[in-house]
Amino acid sequence: MHATAVLVGVLAGACRTLPGPVRNHPIRAHFLPSCTPASTTPFRLDLSAEGDFDPTGVTFESFDDPGVSGRALVVPPTTEAVVLDGTSGATPLLGLGTKGADSAVDVSLWPARAGCVLAGDEASGYPTGGAGEALGATTDGRYVLVAGGSGRGAASALEVDLSTGKTTDVTGADGPRAARVSAVITPFGDGLLVSGGEAPDTGEALGSADVFDAPGGRFEPERIELERPRARHGAVVLDGGETLLAGGVDSAGRAIRRLEIVSPATRTYRIAGLAELAFGRLDPVVLHLTDGRILVAGGTDPDSPGTPVDTLEWLTPDATNPDGTLTLDPPTARRAFVAMPGGSVLVAGGCVTTASGCTPSGQVLWITRDGVSTELSPLDFPSDRPVLVPGRDGRPLLVADGGAPDPDAARLLRVFDPFLGAFVDDDSLPDAPAIAASGDGESGSPRARFVAPDHGLLVWLDTKGVLSGARYGTRNPWSADVSTLVSEDLSGVSLDRAPASNWDETSRTVRLGGGARLSLTDTTYADVHVAVGVSGAAFPVVHLGPNAYGDRACPFPEGSGSTVSIDRRGASVRLSRGDATRECAGPDGRVSVWLEGGGTLPIVASVAVRRTPQ
Repeated sequence: MHATAVLVGVLAGACRTLPGPVRNHPIRAHFLPSCTPASTTPFRLDLSAEGDFDPTGVTFESFDDPGVSGRALVVPPTTEAVVLDGTSGATPLLGLGTKGADSAVDVSLWPARAGCVLAGDEASGYPTGGAGEALGATTDGRYVLVAGGSGRGAASALEVDLSTGKTTDVTGADGPRAARVSAVITPFGDGLLVSGGEAPDTGEALGSADVFDAPGGRFEPERIELERPRARHGAVVLDGGETLLAGGVDSAGRAIRRLEIVSPATRTYRIAGLAELAFGRLDPVVLHLTDGRILVAGGTDPDSPGTPVDTLEWLTPDATNPDGTLTLDPPTARRAFVAMPGGSVLVAGGCVTTASGCTPSGQVLWITRDGVSTELSPLDFPSDRPVLVPGRDGRPLLVADGGAPDPDAARLLRVFDPFLGAFVDDDSLPDAPAIAASGDGESGSPRARFVAPDHGLLVWLDTKGVLSGARYGTRNPWSADVSTLVSEDLSGVSLDRAPASNWDETSRTVRLGGGARLSLTDTTYADVHVAVGVSGAAFPVVHLGPNAYGDRACPFPEGSGSTVSIDRRGASVRLSRGDATRECAGPDGRVSVWLEGGGTLPIVASVAVRRTPQ
């Protein structure tokens, strides 16, 4: 199944003011097969080029007739991503594409607030609508893979190129090297690792992993042997690109507390020097937190079927040592967890175990990076099988039963607002009924059926074997400048503390007490300008990656005014307040940006960020 492509133009790699030849980079816009408008429907597109530059008239073009090919768009040569925002008749369209190895940019166009079928149906093809399929996406967000499952799907796989909408059957000679049920898929270099799972004929745990070459659309011929068979485990990618396997059971059904790392560089496993879990867990949640640490949470006790493991375990970023625990109450199975900016964690819903059975939970918890748990506004519909998926601007999505007797009939779709501390409606989200019910029965993990290839795209596999997706945002690492707290939408920024003591809705200021952080999410920066205005005398510490500015090592200069600015240009950072300046050493490489409370209480009234220093 191929998408319909429309050549909307050509990126020319030079600014308009530069003479001489330019290098052309084709932009190919694609309609998804299930969401292709009628050929007679007029449509228009606005194109924004994004990279390490601020938006100008040079970075934006409009097309009233996108079907005309060969039109040159002269944009900055450092363009890394293209955002398409347009309409097909009355239907809004959204698209995001990044520059490929051939310098071309492919962009799929998604209708706003709607789900599009990517593959599968009830009668034929793969996925088959069974149980135990694994779903995952590559680090660059371009490819999604469905692999394994019960029945004839156990030795099958399907790849979707999200930039073009093209689907590829990777069964047979190019398919998985082992039939697997309930494997786990994680990014692995440029491809994906399909680890462990169960043999479909015996139900025994498998002691191997398959490597999928995503750009090549095939599985590598050699499997990776694991340290031991492992099924119903969790997995996550560490800072260095290695995959950490945690929890699950071996071929005899015994709990595995030993951690294991699989390396994309060596194609081997290692266990030496790694920590052990304090608790055995079936179907644990394993999260890579934004401060680098690893959280292992949830799951059930393999030695006591159905008994939830309510103790959270933090590990150091390299998984060599434990880094704290926290026990949640009341005992609740199938809680949903998601990483938040600043190393915090959001927890929602689940099944409260009682003598009479399972009671859906509406509990919502915010757990800070130092292990402090705060209870927030409960869910409007308690859910016993919720799913939390990372979302744009540090605002994760909640997918859960909507309270209807038929779980296929209604879904609850909400976004978490870190300033209100609650899940709210969002007009940019797809219609809730489009998010079909997903899950693998009582023993499976519904979160394994949802993936966020980027922070504005949700892809899910329903219980009927239909793979669908919905785009609701286009924010990416090269997105345009952020001007927040001075505007109404608060886009691009997130708090990492419960908002009751930090966010003032009336004055629209943030009190960064108790070490709270205000993080700029989903974006990274090379050179950057950050301006912070405060209400009061105290300024926050501004972090550019690992480096802190405004603290004792590099304090703000003794100038006048309620605004300070930080300008990073290469290896140098200049701090300014009024006419006073101070120079400090800059960080290495691309950086994220966040603000943190210092020794006194800073009250942040405005934040503005540009990619061009002053």
